[in-house]
Amino acid sequence: MPKYLSKTESLNEIKEQYLARLGYISKGCPFIVPITYYYDEQENCIVAFSAEGHKIDGMRKNKTVCLYVDKVTSIKKWKSILVHGMFEELEVIDREFHLKKLGAGIKNILETKSKKMVRDIDTFSNIKYAVKDPIVYRIRIWDVSGRYM
Repeated sequence: MPKYLSKTESLNEIKEQYLARLGYISKGCPFIVPITYYYDEQENCIVAFSAEGHKIDGMRKNKTVCLYVDKVTSIKKWKSILVHGMFEELEVIDREFHLKKLGAGIKNILETKSKKMVRDIDTFSNIKYAVKDPIVYRIRIWDVSGRYM
């Protein structure tokens, strides 16, 4: 039977991951898309980036979003975490700082998990294919819950 993770356990779980599914509403319909993210423990928020498009347009209009993170080892051994929060697009002046923080955070996670050096953000994202500067945003967390088995 599934059990509940504490808030601290749930936050620790999202801290150790960098891939998630982002839920948002656009034109009255729910959408779920994969994203690369970094959990900023100091600010208690999720930091991510995207090109202009459907996802950013939807979140600008309806700022309430959710993030789903899971770790499945088997059907009888898994963890799933749901984060609810508020989309906040970062100003140009803050974009580079947070993008570097995101890159360094994910690089650290990857190096810890694989025990290999990772060169830079291009290694784990599609940022090099962006035509314009990426939109860097954060999700201000207001609730987190998790379950495991």
